[in-house]
Amino acid sequence: MPQSPHNLRLVVPLIELATKSSNDERQLCDKARGILNNRLAKLKEPLQDVDQKYAGTILDELHIRARKANSSEALETLSHCSLFVCRVLTNIADEKSVLRNYTESIVDFLTRKASSLNMGFFKDFITRYPALGWRRRDAILDTSTKSINAYRKCQAFQLLNVILTLSVSTVKILLHCRCIRNRLIHPRVTRKTCCSSFPNFTQAFFSLSTPHAMIKPPSQPHKLKTF
Repeated sequence: MPQSPHNLRLVVPLIELATKSSNDERQLCDKARGILNNRLAKLKEPLQDVDQKYAGTILDELHIRARKANSSEALETLSHCSLFVCRVLTNIADEKSVLRNYTESIVDFLTRKASSLNMGFFKDFITRYPALGWRRRDAILDTSTKSINAYRKCQAFQLLNVILTLSVSTVKILLHCRCIRNRLIHPRVTRKTCCSSFPNFTQAFFSLSTPHAMIKPPSQPHKLKTF
């Protein structure tokens, strides 16, 4: 049954086949990857009677494996499975597990040189769940200052660009759009929360674009005009 909670129990065994099979088992590997990418990840109906703790454990396992994935194909499959489990968890109102795992993976990606994660892993998540992606903006900003190198720091800003681009209402505020008044489009995103991120963004940007101690970022954010 597509809505059976037992579908979750297929994820880890299929991931084992899809990511750890030898070259002699390539056909088996491809079949397992096809089931994960084209069947489980694309289920339209939400699973019923899901064990929240078990689903959270699977998401933990997927992210641990993603950080050490041995190929781009394996990472892509793990990303699809992660999004599938995220949908399961958000359907039962467990956003904490989702946010925690992606935050830990962001830290791994930006601060560990040998991390197997890439931009696509996070862009998939932000694109699928823009409201949750918005709530990770400060985590990305804070971690960007601890990036292992300038390249990873630039990638942190690319992720922020994706978040801001998808947050249409945020872009409108940045452009002083007259149609914004008291509330933004995305849930949990208000004018106050938008503006509160600007000082952190400015500081992180200056740390990337200028040598240390040459130019200090403004102590106060620019005041937005109220229409």
